[in-house]
Amino acid sequence: MKKTGAVADFEGDGEVLDVYVGARVRMRRIHLGLQLDDMAMMSGLPIEALKALEDGSAKVTASLVLQLSQLLEVPVSWFFEGVGPAGELEFGGQARSPASVSYLSREAEDLEKLRFCYQSIGNSGLKSILMAVAQMLADYHVTSSNTLPRDAN
Repeated sequence: MKKTGAVADFEGDGEVLDVYVGARVRMRRIHLGLQLDDMAMMSGLPIEALKALEDGSAKVTASLVLQLSQLLEVPVSWFFEGVGPAGELEFGGQARSPASVSYLSREAEDLEKLRFCYQSIGNSGLKSILMAVAQMLADYHVTSSNTLPRDAN
């Protein structure tokens, strides 16, 4: 970030931030159980514009972020959690490419589905079994040079 008087100019890759914010929008929309058409109706934005926003191909503006924060019931800062002071994305010290940030959107959707399933289970014993299976799969992935078959993903 370069400071010119009281103005700060971002010198990084703005497209990465657009993809990142779009992924956060998608994650929050899914968390709230909204479909794209629901969000289009509520926001007054065309579905195509929302798709472009979520996949990172649309430029994110301050007024859009403000509108989305109200619609999705999060503070404006929420869209930028994980973004460092110089505009870098902070994921364990590694900056992500636009493609991997877009992947985060799909991963976030899977995590939301998993969270919903977990919360839907009323029996604590069944929740413990689910956690044990998840832990075994994580341990297998970390300790094994083999990977699960593609169909298992």
